[in-house]
Amino acid sequence: MRSHGSNSITRVRNSFSPGNITRALPAALEKVDTAQWSAVNGPVSGAAGHAFLLGFPRTGTTLVEVVLDGNPRVVSLEEHELLADGVLAFMREPLDFTALACADAATLDKLREAYWRRVRSAGVDVAGKVFVDKHPLNTLKLPLIAKLFPQAKILFAVRDPRDVILSCFRRRFQMNPSMYEFLTLPGAAAFYATVMQFADTAQRVLKLNWHEVRYERLIADFELEMRGICALLGLDWMPSMGEFAQRVQAREHATPSTAQLSQGLVTSATAQWRHYEPHLAAVLPVLKPWIKRLGY
Repeated sequence: MRSHGSNSITRVRNSFSPGNITRALPAALEKVDTAQWSAVNGPVSGAAGHAFLLGFPRTGTTLVEVVLDGNPRVVSLEEHELLADGVLAFMREPLDFTALACADAATLDKLREAYWRRVRSAGVDVAGKVFVDKHPLNTLKLPLIAKLFPQAKILFAVRDPRDVILSCFRRRFQMNPSMYEFLTLPGAAAFYATVMQFADTAQRVLKLNWHEVRYERLIADFELEMRGICALLGLDWMPSMGEFAQRVQAREHATPSTAQLSQGLVTSATAQWRHYEPHLAAVLPVLKPWIKRLGY
């Protein structure tokens, strides 16, 4: 028999998908009165720091997470639905962020407690540690993150949109409403554009504590980029953090990226789209605004 927690996560996955709620996100967020959006931290979790590592699938989030997890001061979770209670409370259709913007302290504290309870249930003790919540599509939950955890760092991963879409299309994911979009190139491109538009809106409207993690820079100068991320999180860089291939072999391969990282740092994964350029021609009009905006 499924637990109540499993049922809630199933409802989140079934309702929070590109076919319904996702395309309404930017417009709903634009309507928010930012004067109502002020938030304060809730009860102390015991963590020394808190970061959300997000973006879009296949942008390098798993690489960053497994490297950070090599620091003894870091604990992390990979793609757990830790915000499920908040989604069910405030992100159902018809979508309107007014209730979230005006939520009282008691309601917010209850949702924060539910979040940390899910972390503990996953076997993670955050006491005295920097906790990294890695889930690329938590991008779609940025209003919740901003309201519940205003002091948390946002590590936003970006990569050439053409490589992102190609990689999403070529990899096999565990199927759910979002991953269904990756079965076709047009579906993947449209979903990418929607998520990125929302991320752009959220960053502007909510004034998040935002740090871009660019995949190509990470691959080109791995240690320098990771040192910068560590400094942002108040961590010291340790050379052993770069020795992730062996560590990742002991993990459950929850994503296609996890399995790939068991081979070490792959430096040939940039500009792969050039080998498939004719096949991407049909979706380039959708991707071009983001290619330009991200400077590719």
